[in-house]
Amino acid sequence: MILHRLAEHLKAQNWTVVAIEFLIVVAGVYIGVFLGAARDQYTLKGAARVSMNNLLDDLIADRAETAFVVERQNARIAAAEALDAELEKAAPDFQKAHDDLLTVVYNNRTLFPRTTYYDALLREGELDTVPADIRRQISHLYGYRLPAIVHSGAMADQNDNLVYTVCIGRYWDLSHARPASEDPADMTHFRNCVRSLHGFSQYYADRAGAQMLPEMDRLIANLGDELGRDADVPAPQAP
Repeated sequence: MILHRLAEHLKAQNWTVVAIEFLIVVAGVYIGVFLGAARDQYTLKGAARVSMNNLLDDLIADRAETAFVVERQNARIAAAEALDAELEKAAPDFQKAHDDLLTVVYNNRTLFPRTTYYDALLREGELDTVPADIRRQISHLYGYRLPAIVHSGAMADQNDNLVYTVCIGRYWDLSHARPASEDPADMTHFRNCVRSLHGFSQYYADRAGAQMLPEMDRLIANLGDELGRDADVPAPQAP
């Protein structure tokens, strides 16, 4: 209707009316586009809020799992140190050393890769609607820190398997809970094997515990504040 009247005024060369109606048309188009964009943005923010809530649930679970991993690694570190100290003695208690060795061998635990709601936020473009400071924290933790620690864990697991199969199995008789040989050179090799596992665990526990857990805690608190919900971190539980 407006375009029809505009055409009639153009024929009549009524330029003032033409200008006014042209502005009305432009304003109408602009308002329509603006409202459409605002509606899309509102919908995107709503979707992002749902994803952020899901991400917070993910993060709380990841934090509990990470704390459990660190707990296991620290127990392994303590056992490796106790084993090394026992073997320093003139007459070591091989049964005690064996018990500590079993903790060293079987208490390894690392984080595994998995898909999280961070991937959904990226895929759907919803991460752009998250406040900038929280977005940076999310991207750093899930885009860098967690993949890096998962990769480190995979490498440590490979090294563990290698040390166990070619080193510990050679120098320690697991069936009889004693060294396969008490030759000083063999005992030195065995202790170096245990120290290697200790080193893997110390590196992993430091990265996961001293670096990642505090970062997780900050993000949990900030997401909880942004979403207006409590975000209590559960105690780590063995799976």
